[in-house]
Amino acid sequence: MRRIGMMFVLAGMLVACKGKDGDNKSAEPPPSTAPTEPGDSGKSPAPAAEAPAKPIDVCSFATKEQVEGVFGALSADPKPQAPQGALLGGCEYSADGGTTIAFASARPAHEFEATVKASGPATELPGVGEKAFTTEKSGVFVQPAGASYFLHVFAGSAKGNGKALAVELAKVVAAGAK
Repeated sequence: MRRIGMMFVLAGMLVACKGKDGDNKSAEPPPSTAPTEPGDSGKSPAPAAEAPAKPIDVCSFATKEQVEGVFGALSADPKPQAPQGALLGGCEYSADGGTTIAFASARPAHEFEATVKASGPATELPGVGEKAFTTEKSGVFVQPAGASYFLHVFAGSAKGNGKALAVELAKVVAAGAK
């Protein structure tokens, strides 16, 4: 039952990261509608669609043994998360009979700064990836050097040590990022 509750908390946090008050509006002004030449409608052509990002196998970034070095014995094998929307892939880890759960996910690199900013006060985490930050409520964000994605690592535990576990898991997963 705690695992289900933890999943609802994590899902809520992901929704919260979209923006304040659920607003997901673009900062770009609306295109001009004034004609510029005779016969020109004045409307800008539709922007080219961004090419879909390559799925990321986050579970391949750390072995089960490396993850167990953080959590102790896992309750189940790491479970891959399929890409969906801006989620490029992820991995779920469970320990202590499901009372400790963690997620490591990959998202497009161009979303890194905005995601960290939307997550509240952040503290730099030196020595992890190209740059990394921790937040009180949203876990750890890591930009691996040269990668087209960033990692979001979150852990929750009935023992109350979720933030420390997220930091240690982020170090392990980021070290194996390809």
